[in-house]
Amino acid sequence: MMEDTNERPENHKTTHKNILKKRVKKTAIKRPVVATKKITKYPALSLISKIYAIFAWVSFFVSIPVIIFNAFQATTNIHWVMGVFTFLLGVVCCGLVFITLLAISEAIRVFIDIEENTRARS
Repeated sequence: MMEDTNERPENHKTTHKNILKKRVKKTAIKRPVVATKKITKYPALSLISKIYAIFAWVSFFVSIPVIIFNAFQATTNIHWVMGVFTFLLGVVCCGLVFITLLAISEAIRVFIDIEENTRARS
């Protein structure tokens, strides 16, 4: 009887994954674990940035039901065109408020990152 040469014994553990793991272990560079806690020179600016971001998201989630309610009220009281106009105007205004508050938050974070990067290079 002729044996199939492609068959491997069941206890044979030389798979591609094992070979790659052995290669990675040999070539991996061991680096010390460094704490990644970000210490900033301006903690008040970080707090203000977070407050602006919170206000942005709160205004976004509060404005959605208010816009829908106002559009519905305008539709039932006046005319459907006014309801659509009220809805679109509300979406645009609340969207601008949300984007502006979020942009202020991100701008403060950018200034803090610029300061940290400049301090690190000095």
